[in-house]
Amino acid sequence: MKGGRNKYGDIMKLIVLIDGNPSDQSKMAKLAKDKNPISLFTRKSDEESEFNELYEAVEKFSKSDGEVMIVKYSGREIVTENLSSERPEMIISLSSKKTSKYYVENPVNMFLDLIKIFENVAEPV
Repeated sequence: MKGGRNKYGDIMKLIVLIDGNPSDQSKMAKLAKDKNPISLFTRKSDEESEFNELYEAVEKFSKSDGEVMIVKYSGREIVTENLSSERPEMIISLSSKKTSKYYVENPVNMFLDLIKIFENVAEPV
């Protein structure tokens, strides 16, 4: 995996929110190790607190050299929607719960596909 910049010269940022097995998060971090991944678990809290925690973490991440942020979170769809509407970064939610609109059969494989897309969008540094 090669890092890259967008057409404005900024480091491309990918944020993946995961609702499911915590081991998926560690597998994803290992797969993205050359992208300076940042891993985070949100605390079990109410919707507003979780949103604020994520917003602050994404704000810090946006100023870092990291290209990929992987977050194990509650899976609240409204948190994902609000965060995506408030932040310019690419934010993707993956869930292993079949009742979620973010359901994917295999989150780790989907993550690999996202990384490939991410690399094709970014220009090599």
